[in-house]
Amino acid sequence: MKSALWYLPLILLACSACEKADTLFEKGKAAYDFDDRAKAIGFYDQACQLNHAEACAELGYAYYGDEDVATTDFTKSLASFEKACGLGAGSGCTGAAGWWSLQSDDDLKLNLIIPFLERGCELNDALSCDDLGHNYIDGAGVEADAAHGRELVEKACSLGDENSCYRYGLLLRDAVGGWVDYEKARELFYTACHEHDLRDGCNDYGEMLLTGDGGETDYEGAISYFKMACEAELNYACTNVAIVYADETLGMSDDVLVVDYAIKGCDLGDAKGCDVASQGFELGLGRDVDQAEMQAYRQKACAIDAGYSYCTSDN
Repeated sequence: MKSALWYLPLILLACSACEKADTLFEKGKAAYDFDDRAKAIGFYDQACQLNHAEACAELGYAYYGDEDVATTDFTKSLASFEKACGLGAGSGCTGAAGWWSLQSDDDLKLNLIIPFLERGCELNDALSCDDLGHNYIDGAGVEADAAHGRELVEKACSLGDENSCYRYGLLLRDAVGGWVDYEKARELFYTACHEHDLRDGCNDYGEMLLTGDGGETDYEGAISYFKMACEAELNYACTNVAIVYADETLGMSDDVLVVDYAIKGCDLGDAKGCDVASQGFELGLGRDVDQAEMQAYRQKACAIDAGYSYCTSDN
């Protein structure tokens, strides 16, 4: 009887190749961290040739850069992503989908993107699940199925992607693809704000405190969260601060701060902020009545959003 030990050298050889690939991959990451892109590509390429899936994925990202960078090679980037995906790296599938979204013709891209997103999500890559989920919600490249899309975004969240968790909160709040769950949405927005510094999460948590959806109403808490998002330069959060200060029923009215925060929202590009600021100068809220300033802020509002009634050819 032939000894079963005949294949042991093959196992040892394979293990040796794996260790070498892992070492090359770590060297590639170290080089990339030090912004030595060419050297990183060299290590990633060697590891990828040894079928290191993550190295192939990172090689794809390393090749995809600014056209002015000498190491940029879009063809090699796609080939590396596709190989990584085939080897079981979900990030490679996501990379390939992203490549096609940027490089392909609009009429063709969804047919090319969806299969990669599906495979990436099967391999538990959160970004693939999130993107695929929103494609189902929007009916982009697939038959619209908001419920399935919501499940995919939830999966992306469960895989640890903080942006997906925030977006899942939006779906729960707005009853997209299923029931409303204000309590869970509030929890996700709080986490997005405090644990991941997502300014939109701070603003949306503030809105839930303002309305009382999913828990207690807290006007002072709401304005503090709006201010946090405003300080992070989220334009409509600044306008939200102004709106709260303008509402006399909330017990915090302050005409000066209404206009101050409206101007900040406007300067950051929020049309509603410009509109509120224009009203402040029109009515003399914390400012002298100033028709020129009122007109200037109306013009800014119209430049951003021409939907206001005063947006005529004269403004």
